[in-house]
Amino acid sequence: MGTPFYKQGVSGRGLRKPMRRLNAALCEVYGDIFITSTDESAANRIVDSLHYPGFAEDIRNYAVKTQEGIPHIIWLDLAGLKGLCKRVSQSLGIEDGFDIVEYDNFFHIEWDPKE
Repeated sequence: MGTPFYKQGVSGRGLRKPMRRLNAALCEVYGDIFITSTDESAANRIVDSLHYPGFAEDIRNYAVKTQEGIPHIIWLDLAGLKGLCKRVSQSLGIEDGFDIVEYDNFFHIEWDPKE
């Protein structure tokens, strides 16, 4: 089981249940994950962003999994994240509640169920 690490100035305190459950699943599958943005203010963030109420986060596109004392970099891919997000969403009673946007070196993930 990995650990979610937060960039300086970023905290997971305001994350809501779907995001916390997703982070636990990400750590279980990939190891240590690196969260660069949650509910803090950002200069280029839109006013109605799902970051502010704790329903969105940005994570680096890699994780570190330690096996037999040796750390290994695990590159995250969009297809793998979508599958994991769908399983977490279904565990919350929603068919597919997460949206994911891939950027150069991170993923934006938000809980935005359409049902």
